[in-house]
Parts: sequence; C-alpha cells; structure tokens
Amino acid sequence: MFGINGVEWLVILTVALVLVGPDRLPQIAQSLGRWLRVAKTTVANAKERVDEELKAEGVDVDWRKLDLRQYRPAEMIRNVIVDEMTEPPASAKAATAAAAAAATAPRTTVVFDEEAT
Repeated sequence: MFGINGVEWLVILTVALVLVGPDRLPQIAQSLGRWLRVAKTTVANAKERVDEELKAEGVDVDWRKLDLRQYRPAEMIRNVIVDEMTEPPASAKAATAAAAAAATAPRTTVVFDEEAT
C-alpha cells in the first residue's frame, strides 16, 4: 500500500506515537480511518455519477486507462527522447523547408534615394 514496506510503517507509527502521544493516537487513527472511508465513498459516488452521465450520452469510460498507477515517468521520458531522436519534430521539418525555400528564392535589393526626401 502506497509503496511502503513493513519497516517503514513501523517507523511511521513510532514517530506518530512519539509526536502525538499514546493518549491521543487512537482518536487520531479513528478519525483518519473515518476520513479515508468518506473519501473512498465520495470517489466511488463520483465515478458512478460520471458513468451514468456519460452512458446517457452514449460514451463508455474505461477507468483502467485513467488509472495513474499505470504511468511510469522514467519510461515515458525515455519514450519521448527515443521518439525525438528517431524523427525530427514537425516544426523542425517546417523550418528546414522554409530555409531551403529562402535559399533558392531570388533576392531583391532595395535602394533608398536620399535626395528624393
């Protein structure tokens, strides 16, 4: 749960026991559990409402695709870097094409006549 192993939980509980004290720790744990239950219920209700609203419009939501735990930042960055290295971005292609067109375009020179002014 949350990527925390048993030893880390033990350290967290020990620090909480020292900071809060043994008298208030059960009350705080109880209110934290209550808050988590309310949050979980709220999220479940929101999901149900979104599903109902979208199904009324004919849209089906795959919640697994929206799960943030599936994203791995290091892998995503690696994929972006590899993609950029293999294929230049569209803006670079457009800039290269514009530079080639400018190099082959005829040049005009503008001369200002100082006596005319």
